[in-house]
Amino acid sequence: MYKRMNANPERDIQTFRRALGNFATGVTVVTASDHEGNWVGVTANSFNSVSLEPPLVLWSLNRSSWSLPTYELSEYFIVNVLSDNQIEVSNRFASQGLANKFEDVETCEGIGGAPVLVDCAASFQCQKKYTYEGGDHLIFVGEVMDFHTTDSAGLIYHKGQYAVPEPHPDAIGSENGEETSFVEGYLNYLLSQAANGFERQYQVILDKYKVSRFEWRLLCCISEFQGSNLKQLSKLTIIPEHTLVDVLRDTEAKGWVRNEFDKDGIDHYYIEKAGLDLLVPLLVAAKSHESDALSKFSVTEVRQFKSMLKDLKKQVNN
Repeated sequence: MYKRMNANPERDIQTFRRALGNFATGVTVVTASDHEGNWVGVTANSFNSVSLEPPLVLWSLNRSSWSLPTYELSEYFIVNVLSDNQIEVSNRFASQGLANKFEDVETCEGIGGAPVLVDCAASFQCQKKYTYEGGDHLIFVGEVMDFHTTDSAGLIYHKGQYAVPEPHPDAIGSENGEETSFVEGYLNYLLSQAANGFERQYQVILDKYKVSRFEWRLLCCISEFQGSNLKQLSKLTIIPEHTLVDVLRDTEAKGWVRNEFDKDGIDHYYIEKAGLDLLVPLLVAAKSHESDALSKFSVTEVRQFKSMLKDLKKQVNN
């Protein structure tokens, strides 16, 4: 059903705004500096590209904005495209009553003395070329003099809420329009290759401590699940029971692990102080290795990836 503007302008504006919210946009903070060197910055999702030759972009600002005079008079402005972990930055620069929006925000100096926000997905340093009337907004068109881009995912705004970009299900499995082979797109192959490569990288660290990969798994699991028996530890460490018996015997001999019998004669295993002293630096090294391995992905992507793996683990182990 089509909607026409009616006799109630206030209601129509609200409905119109909701309709516009169906168009997902990126989120930017546009910054500038006045003639005295004072910085201004506003959150804007009106940013858009205009031309590649020459490189032109535009954005618009409400006439009621207190910082409008600075943007009108300034020769330069910078469009900072926020990454998906910068919601707080977006909220800060969208605030009307905040005295110093740049407090605790890391910046570096850009064109015309305007601030570039650090850790953004991209930034475009622009020389203002045109200013156009746009109803209750002014439209600024700038020529891009310099830009910076990263692999970070951009922050999205859709239907009045923040969102993150994700590949469409119909696009998953293809790259540059080409279908991958069965092997390259098969989940078991991908998980195995990634896990083997990840474990192989960390083995370099384990070798320095003279710890095998099975001993590493065992120490991690026993430290968190004290008192586990052989069957439970086999499931936790993904080590077959017949192999795990030998690993447990070796770690007991080294003083890293001890076993105790319950009233039914079943072994239960506990980590010793020597094992814990060895485990602590290995845990620190493991988190550092994980951080390095996932460095090209955003915080949100890592969180979603781990959540999906946990869900998959539950599903396939039911």
